[in-house]
Amino acid sequence: MSKSPDLTLDRYRTRLERYEQDLQEFEEEYNIDSHAFYQRFESGEMGDAMDCFEWAGLYKLREALVANIDRLETAD
Repeated sequence: MSKSPDLTLDRYRTRLERYEQDLQEFEEEYNIDSHAFYQRFESGEMGDAMDCFEWAGLYKLREALVANIDRLETAD
């Protein structure tokens, strides 16, 4: 049995809200937006602190989730 697209979208949107709250906390703590951080992280400019890896992972999860939401919304 497959999930209804609406239920899946609702779950994705709820998860997206949590990810965005967590990303905002990092952004406020380090005074840089997540996109700029991720570019700098990928180029090796941000060091190897655990916060950086957590932030980068969270950013990648958010980007994948946004892509899934977009895909489901355009599938209607």
